[in-house]
Amino acid sequence: MKCSFVPILCFSLLVSAPFLEALEIELTGGINNTAFDPAETAKTTQFESYQYISGDFSLKSDISNVLGYNIQVTRDPVLQNNLIGKISASTENINLEFGAFFGINDDFTKPDLGITGGIKLIFPGILFLSANGSTSLGIKNESMGNYSRETAEAKLGFWLPNLLPVFCADIKTYTREEENSLVIKDELVRFMFSADIFAKNFPLIIRIDTGYGILSRTYEDTNSQSVELKNIFAGLEIKWQIVRQFRLIAGFEMPVYIFEPAENKPDVISLFKAYGGFAFTFFK
Repeated sequence: MKCSFVPILCFSLLVSAPFLEALEIELTGGINNTAFDPAETAKTTQFESYQYISGDFSLKSDISNVLGYNIQVTRDPVLQNNLIGKISASTENINLEFGAFFGINDDFTKPDLGITGGIKLIFPGILFLSANGSTSLGIKNESMGNYSRETAEAKLGFWLPNLLPVFCADIKTYTREEENSLVIKDELVRFMFSADIFAKNFPLIIRIDTGYGILSRTYEDTNSQSVELKNIFAGLEIKWQIVRQFRLIAGFEMPVYIFEPAENKPDVISLFKAYGGFAFTFFK
């Protein structure tokens, strides 16, 4: 029953599409190596490459001129599997959203419940500022499992002619407690600059980005031990609007320089990220 919930929910929303103001479906997926092996519990002193199949499926719609919703199913190398549901309220200058998430680790046991929310201030044609985050509710018992997920993100963007530069800082943390009282925390911190390049009546939006990332794993039992990987990365994303209702999405990201560890550095392919997908919009 649990496995059939998400497909039933998605099908129900698709059937309701003609009655909504608009419904957008977006699906992307690929390989993201920016992670430690989530199934590995043995302590290690260096980063070991792990190929992770990532994906993101979202359904979002405007219920009215003010209200909307967004439902996502994500598979992330740090946060693993999540079902996220949010309600948003928007005006010309402010956007508020609030919701809940349901996280499951990769062996599909021991769920993790949490809340998520955000705010975005908009000054049309000038700049925008946004902040959002999520956190587990901290419930720990046999049915919920000893897991927690936390995220936080802040963005500042400016509208320029044919260009949207954005400064972003974000953090993802996934913590789990093993049976032997060993606590393992995976964390990814990123500081990034991106720029969307676009033109009126031109079907392509090109995004280039670069930034500084810190991927770490911490082990805590009788003492604390950490493995850390610091790098400068760069990436490219292309969105191609084939027709008004349909667009293609493709992108990649990889490090251009790795600072740490000083010895036994992984090669750039070890941190490679590549993805592709599409978005389809139903208009009323």
